[in-house]
Amino acid sequence: MTDANDNMTLSASLRGAIDMCRGALEHGFAYADMEGLLAHAMPWLPSAGHAELALLIGAVLKRSGEWDEASSFLVHQADRFDLVPDLKYEAALVSIDAGRHDRARMLFSALAAQLDQLSPRQLRGIWRGASMVGQFDIALAAITAPAGRSGFSISPQLIDRIRTAAEVQQSLDQPTIKVVSIGDNCLPWMVANRWGLRADPGADHEQSVFNLAQCAPETPSNLFASGLQSLLDPTQLATFPTDIGTPLPYHVSSGFQFNHEQGTAWCANDYQALRSKYDGAISNLNDAFVGRARIFVHYREKSGDMNRLIATLAALNKDQNYRILIIDPHRDTTEPVSQPHATMKRIALPAAEYVWFKPEDYESIPGIEFERQIATAILNEMAILRG
Repeated sequence: MTDANDNMTLSASLRGAIDMCRGALEHGFAYADMEGLLAHAMPWLPSAGHAELALLIGAVLKRSGEWDEASSFLVHQADRFDLVPDLKYEAALVSIDAGRHDRARMLFSALAAQLDQLSPRQLRGIWRGASMVGQFDIALAAITAPAGRSGFSISPQLIDRIRTAAEVQQSLDQPTIKVVSIGDNCLPWMVANRWGLRADPGADHEQSVFNLAQCAPETPSNLFASGLQSLLDPTQLATFPTDIGTPLPYHVSSGFQFNHEQGTAWCANDYQALRSKYDGAISNLNDAFVGRARIFVHYREKSGDMNRLIATLAALNKDQNYRILIIDPHRDTTEPVSQPHATMKRIALPAAEYVWFKPEDYESIPGIEFERQIATAILNEMAILRG
């Protein structure tokens, strides 16, 4: 009888932890509340014989902006509950938020055999996520599955975008021409990935300084002038709170924001994890200026001196095997390009209110055409390099 009472108490306490997490997620909570939620829920995780509590804890971490911690936690739980595709799914998506594309690719590969167990909403997440990390076969399998098309309006143009990206990726020469993002936001990284212009976005050598950053147009030139190593100086690193209070690191003198490295794990011990990650990213970017053919792509979201950026990049290159592409969505600008290796491509936004990182915008027909023009501009630069 005692065992039965103990089991009832355990069950009630576990259910209380689950209900607390679910209630917080439904009604909203501040970053400051996260620690209390986890302190109440985590002790029950070893005794939970199912994945529900693990999913909720992962959701709390993700909602708090602790993307990297959520990714690590959910990957571990996905191993623990191997037959539960929901954990792999959530782990894959938050791994993309955290910039862990290698993890996401591993998880999408595992999910490919479990697509029939997923909901229409999850299949939609898979075709978006798998496209982002260059796994177009999985994206196509998800978007063309009967359940994947249930309840959603999927345009032929969206399916064509994924098929086109798969064909582009398969046609890339080996070794591929390297597409290097140079800010001033994530758009060059994301569009090149979504359109098949990188063979493996999760590869170590693809991780670079400006892939996932947010910065002013003059920041790349300023950082190259002062030395990229200044990004690793802990006295130059600080944080500001996001809308919900998550600490977001930034580089004080340049204003460079580490947009996908938010959360306490990146800030601990004088930003040790952040500096370690960007030490490798800096090495990769420095290595990109010689040898393998490469295209440096900058998206000019705000007004800035593009000729200065072009001159800076040209001076850093140690051979002639490169191109510089400036994507300018502001058609009223007349700034000349004064370097023979550079192209400024003016591509108007689909609408004034267009937001390039919102799926409802970039998966719309005008959004697909906008991205297609950017991808075509990159392909044209590749053709110049090939001669």
